[in-house]
Amino acid sequence: MPNQKLFPTKDTERDEYYNRAIPYIDANKVRLTVAPATATDAVNLLTNWNATYPQSKNPDTRTRTITNQKDQLISKIEEALRNIYADIPESVLTDADRNTLNLKKRDTVNTPRPAINVVPFAKAQGEAGGLVEFICRTDSDSSRASVLPEADGIEVVFNVGGAQPVSPSDCTRNFFSSKAKFRISFDLSDAGKKVNCFVRWKNNSDPAKSGPWVAVSAMVTD
Repeated sequence: MPNQKLFPTKDTERDEYYNRAIPYIDANKVRLTVAPATATDAVNLLTNWNATYPQSKNPDTRTRTITNQKDQLISKIEEALRNIYADIPESVLTDADRNTLNLKKRDTVNTPRPAINVVPFAKAQGEAGGLVEFICRTDSDSSRASVLPEADGIEVVFNVGGAQPVSPSDCTRNFFSSKAKFRISFDLSDAGKKVNCFVRWKNNSDPAKSGPWVAVSAMVTD
């Protein structure tokens, strides 16, 4: 789904868009095939936005903390909406849907994608319960998690514990995510071990056009 000019760039216009789009998605979630839990998550984000945004604009309540919370909500809301829009089948979208949500028709012309020659800006961090969270960003959009347009997603190859692998071919495990922000679950017996990874943008239809690898690592925690 093209995301160019999908969301407004001014806060007042963002506020209007969020309060138009999210209730519309929630009201039409069955027809749009949006999972109820996903719609509920978006509604909860909107509730937080409607509590925080007015405070960020009021000189009597605006603080650095409130402003940071508002900016973080922008990233969370727009990431959630992008994921929702990407999963809505093209066939169910009506003109009213497109006008309300500002969705353009997907390009149906199958244009070959160029070879990828950039690495993702990637980081990995251990979380409680044996989870490792990966966040990948593009060079041109380093403020939020995002998948390179030429890629289908992120490929990770890795080892748990042991010596640092010299190259991706030294890794014995692999994982693919179509999302730029994702988690890999590890056994709690691996707690305290280092996960040594190589990450790249992946072209699933033509792997030879996938991008170069970049090394990241994280510690598994219990």
